[in-house]
Amino acid sequence: MMRARGVAAAAVLTGVYLLTDSAVAETAKNPYLQRRRELVKELDTFDIRPLLGEGIYEEGERARWPLTLQDVTQLILENNINIKISHLDLDSAKRDIAIEKSEFYPVATFSADQTRSRTPNATGRVTTLGETVSYDASIEKKFFTGATVTLDGDVNRSGRKHAFTSGSAVTVSQPILEGAGPHVVLAPIKISQINYEIAVEDLKQSLINEITDAQVAYWEILNAREALRVRRLSQRQAAELVVQAKRELDLGSRTFADVLQAQASAASREEEVLQAENNLRDRETNSRSS
Repeated sequence: MMRARGVAAAAVLTGVYLLTDSAVAETAKNPYLQRRRELVKELDTFDIRPLLGEGIYEEGERARWPLTLQDVTQLILENNINIKISHLDLDSAKRDIAIEKSEFYPVATFSADQTRSRTPNATGRVTTLGETVSYDASIEKKFFTGATVTLDGDVNRSGRKHAFTSGSAVTVSQPILEGAGPHVVLAPIKISQINYEIAVEDLKQSLINEITDAQVAYWEILNAREALRVRRLSQRQAAELVVQAKRELDLGSRTFADVLQAQASAASREEEVLQAENNLRDRETNSRSS
């Protein structure tokens, strides 16, 4: 948009200052015409970006800090609710991928158990007759084919002499029909990845829409402010013409009809100022509510 405005401005100014072939010879003799020719050449590198520093103003005529186009874009990125929602959707989709992949992480379990048996003897004292301690550990992992492999091991200690026994086992479980094959097992991961890509595109579209709307509103307010400035300038000029017409009426060089015409023109310019103010107010209200 900025580049298009720069090119359009350059085209207009070029048409204003462009010299005809018949005036080329006179240009070399006239320094003023030579300077105008140099201005035409400078328009080829005309850049609209330095003009953005003027910006528009948040409140009042020029009493507050300027709000540039870059400021508007930054505020939209930081505060727009639709962009924030899109960011949250993207984070949620990314977490869903990690959750689905966690199904294939190995799971380790460990357990310990102790059993004691006691019985009183003839003297009434308690005597420990037996004690058993068991330790069990296992690791389980799911593979993309749907198979589940479990490695289990246990150690048992029993009796007063601490006799140890141990054992281990490997268990493989592979679905044959339902839930078998990579296409079925990996489907949740692929679905979550597709949802993540959709969330990325939604975020991009949200950024494009919100930033575009903000920039369009910015330029509309800027144009409305400039239109109001021009209308007020025209109003002041019309008021000066009324004063001049009355003065010339007193001198006899103007008629009363000329004064009425100047007053009508001034009233028309005042109406245009009111319309421009209303238009600016509407633009600013729409930008705050959007």
